[in-house]
Amino acid sequence: MRKRYVFRGTVQHVGFRYRAVSAARRLGLTGFVMNMPDGTVRMEAQGEEAALDAAKAELERSRYGSVQCCVTVIPEIADEASFEVRFVCPEIQG
Repeated sequence: MRKRYVFRGTVQHVGFRYRAVSAARRLGLTGFVMNMPDGTVRMEAQGEEAALDAAKAELERSRYGSVQCCVTVIPEIADEASFEVRFVCPEIQG
């Protein structure tokens, strides 16, 4: 299963993406996380539903303020092998 998460709140400049990488890798997920120009953080993660739910719950527990999350189920990506931080949003690459 693959889900897209959009996190809002205090999620940029607090190490949020690196917490996401740590959680995802520990839980055996693949995908990516990235800062968005509007101040949100987008994460796409793929794996077992229980692991996806655990990663979301962990990331919603912020020590820097409230974090809200919107979740969408999206198509899986075949042969994806890792979880990474992305620095350029595909939609604005041009």
